[in-house]
Parts: sequence; structure tokens; C-alpha cells
Amino acid sequence: MKMFVFRYPRNKITDLLICLFCVFLILLILQYDSFIKIASAEPEEEYVSNFLFYNGISVSDEFTVESIILSDDDKEVFADYNDIQKENGFDLEDYIGKAVKRYTFEVCQESSADNRLLLAVVFTYNGEIIGADIHSPSVDGFIRGVKNNLGEIKT
Repeated sequence: MKMFVFRYPRNKITDLLICLFCVFLILLILQYDSFIKIASAEPEEEYVSNFLFYNGISVSDEFTVESIILSDDDKEVFADYNDIQKENGFDLEDYIGKAVKRYTFEVCQESSADNRLLLAVVFTYNGEIIGADIHSPSVDGFIRGVKNNLGEIKT
């Protein structure tokens, strides 16, 4: 009775295992951010809400999330808005044309003399906060960056 025996030189098996390990290592490095996000127990919504809280802004539990394409069609308006973001340590320039999430919360603690509605908006890209503001959508409204009491952004 003849038996088929598969023979493969030991050094080639070692080479194959080293190659497979290298491929795995490369994939691990390329997906590092994804692994970190998977390991994180904090959902993005909670991360955004905590960001506002740590910057001294109390918001309602209800919020809206929209996926938008960040556009600079009106260059002057975008430049002015991005200047506000830059004052707060953000820069939206790198995200033009990309799909970002816009979280909108109603601000609870702040009120103006005429009790107008105030909104907090936070932009995220791939789970990272890339911009934020507080504004009043009324005709005579305002817009400002999100800063803590020391005038610095905490992330």
C-alpha cells in the first residue's frame, strides 16, 4: 500500500509563516484606528455629549444627527466660520468634500434676555470631533466657538 506524503522543506514553511505574520502585522497597523474605536466602550453620541459637558455646556438629551458633505461653496462664509473653528483648535479645511456627521443639541443652561433658542453643533469625522459651535438660529442670532471657562478646548 502506497501512501502519499506531503513534503515541504522546513525553511520554506518558516518563510511562509513569517510572510503571513508580516501581512497580519501590516493589516493591524492599517486598521489601528478601527481597533481602538472597537475597543472603546463609549459610543460616538456619548463622546460628543461629554465633549460639550466638559466645555461647560449643558444640552438636552435629545439631539439630531445628520450626515452632510462639508462644502465651501460660499468661500467667504466658510472662511469666516472656519476662523471661529480655528480659534477653538479646529480646522475644517481638510474635511471639505468629505461626509461628516453633524450633531445638533438644544442648549439648556444658557439663555439670552429674550429667551431665544440656542443650539450646540458638533461635527465629527470617523469618530473624531473636528468642529463645534453654539449659535442662535434667530434672525438677530449669533455664533461662537465652544470653549470652556478657561478659554481652551478640552477634548
